[in-house]
Amino acid sequence: AGTAKGVYATITGLPDVAKVKTSSRNPLLATQKILLSTLTDYEKFYFLGGSASWANIRGLLEHNIEGLRVFEEGSYDNVPRNDVWGISDLDMFKYAVNEFTKVNKPFFALLQTSGFHRPYTIPTDHGTFENVNIDEKTLEDYGFGSLEEFNSLRFQDYAMGVFFKEMEEKGFLKNTIFMILGDHGLTVQKSKSQPQAMIDFDLNVNHTPLVVVAPNLTPKIDNRVGSQVDITATLTGLLGMERVETTLGRNLFNSNLQEGAFILASPATPLRIGFIQGDFYYIDWDNRKGLFKYTDDGQKDYCEEEPDQCRKMSILAKGLYEASRYIAFNNKP
Repeated sequence: AGTAKGVYATITGLPDVAKVKTSSRNPLLATQKILLSTLTDYEKFYFLGGSASWANIRGLLEHNIEGLRVFEEGSYDNVPRNDVWGISDLDMFKYAVNEFTKVNKPFFALLQTSGFHRPYTIPTDHGTFENVNIDEKTLEDYGFGSLEEFNSLRFQDYAMGVFFKEMEEKGFLKNTIFMILGDHGLTVQKSKSQPQAMIDFDLNVNHTPLVVVAPNLTPKIDNRVGSQVDITATLTGLLGMERVETTLGRNLFNSNLQEGAFILASPATPLRIGFIQGDFYYIDWDNRKGLFKYTDDGQKDYCEEEPDQCRKMSILAKGLYEASRYIAFNNKP
């Protein structure tokens, strides 16, 4: 949970288990051996509407991705600032596509959107996008805090649609892998579309979708659980690259994959960790411990009924937490 922790996990393949603020801010942890460093013949980009100085993300990315070209607020010629997060997602996407057309070799790009974030500003130049009106009861029933939040999400979706259309027109769609994910979810008070246990365990903060668009992939929905630490391993796996895993990421397209995700609900005291596998969520909190199902009301502890599952997931939760602490200090390039 938290943008800096989400970006750190995605880039490094390690959960950010720092108890004080974030690992990206710690000079002893910011430099890691990462799979993206194997993309030696690629042009590399990072696009952000605002400043890349937040949480030392600039340091994290530039220390670990050699030759990275950073585009941030001030880098975009003749593009107006939209709000506190810099230029709009729509303008950032359009600018990125234009930069890609100048490259004569393969490229990797991280495009970090920020429009779906308070104050939910729809830019003056919003193309053909139009706001809609939804009554407060319906918004509340499906987990939205306001109409502005709902339309902001719709605009981010619209901007991404424009991006894909332009990428297709420029000929990139047929030989490019796209991975769309969230840095973190949002706390939800109630939602008709989610089990009550998801809300009670505050799993919505950790729950984000992953969308993969790539040539020759058969369209399907896969409900197995993975996590942000699996992103770069999955990407390099799709590229067919040889790699040596030094962190915890796994290729989610591996048919022999044992699904599961380490969950860090709170890194500070009191520590709250867990592990998700299938419908089960094992939690090790200061005030609650056991094996529950996040797909129902989350009241029953299944440890007595499923002792092997309980023991296995307990070991994974604790083991992945301790492994993450160790690897972060022992994973230099």
